[in-house]
Amino acid sequence: MPRMLVMHNLQLAARVFGHAAFMYLGKVIELGKTSELVANPQKNLTKDDLSGRYG
Repeated sequence: MPRMLVMHNLQLAARVFGHAAFMYLGKVIELGKTSELVANPQKNLTKDDLSGRYG
């Protein structure tokens, strides 16, 4: 059964979920295995969010 949980803490999501989507303004901008998304983000918005720049 697929589930979706909106979460703002990608570090926690990486420990709990196998896959994640990073969204900006309601659109998915990056999708993949959570551990890979956190370790090697491809989009600048994802990199900025993970670095804490916006939080």
